[in-house]
Amino acid sequence: LDYALANNSITTIIGESRQGKTIAAQAWAEANNHGRSVYVVAPPIGGVKMLMRVIAGRIGANKNQSVIQLAESLHRGFNRNRILIVDEAHRLMPNDARTVNPAHIELLRDLHDQTGCGLALIATSRFDTRLRSGAYQFEQLIGRIGMPIRLSPKARKDDILPLVEQFLKPTPDVMDMLLELANKPGRMGIVAETLKVASRMAAKKSEPLAAA
Repeated sequence: LDYALANNSITTIIGESRQGKTIAAQAWAEANNHGRSVYVVAPPIGGVKMLMRVIAGRIGANKNQSVIQLAESLHRGFNRNRILIVDEAHRLMPNDARTVNPAHIELLRDLHDQTGCGLALIATSRFDTRLRSGAYQFEQLIGRIGMPIRLSPKARKDDILPLVEQFLKPTPDVMDMLLELANKPGRMGIVAETLKVASRMAAKKSEPLAAA
């Protein structure tokens, strides 16, 4: 995200579900806000106008405008000193690989091209796969991706340690147990939930949080 903002570039951050992409992006946006960072979640339903309305709402523009007016508002709202972070970007890819007009993606690419703003697309691997396999040729977008990031599917102890240390000073057996969880479905999300529940259980018993 630092790279995309500093270089007015497009970046993609690809990883499996619940690896911590969302919370990391939100934390970065808050730390680097100052009116420059716009974080949105791609809507699960609706056409390109719905996406435009979501972005408009985040930059303080009127959401109840025509498509043309929304486009003008978005272009006025971004510049080379701002970055648009789109989470769940895989939702923007057409469901049908034969689609020849992916309006959502073209809207974002044009916004980047016309305003010079940084653009970060955070998504699961489905985005990357569809980007390269659909009937529509995405060369114009792919060619603008300056620093693609692909998160390793295998979590390491260093990856989960900052989260664990918010709850306790971990022993080796605790770290082994939580690392095993982090590499199962649920990933960082289930590690966080496990620690929260365990912390509440320990507090009720007036005991320190430990492996048991």
